[in-house]
Amino acid sequence: MTANISELNHNRTKAVLEGLMIQHFENLAIDNDDRAEGLMLMIRKIWNYYTSGGPDDRMRCDWNPSRRRSSAK
Repeated sequence: MTANISELNHNRTKAVLEGLMIQHFENLAIDNDDRAEGLMLMIRKIWNYYTSGGPDDRMRCDWNPSRRRSSAK
């Protein structure tokens, strides 16, 4: 990623998360579990960054990557 995540607005951050999720599931589909897990870690870090702020800073989204089980077992 070329931009600092703290500089992205809500819509851009949502687009980044959606793009990473697509890549995550594509990698799971082709049995590239290590890459998929790395993408999920990145998704969680971005999500945690945005949900750690105050109520006005949080993303308005009910999706939570913490609810998903790890793909690597």
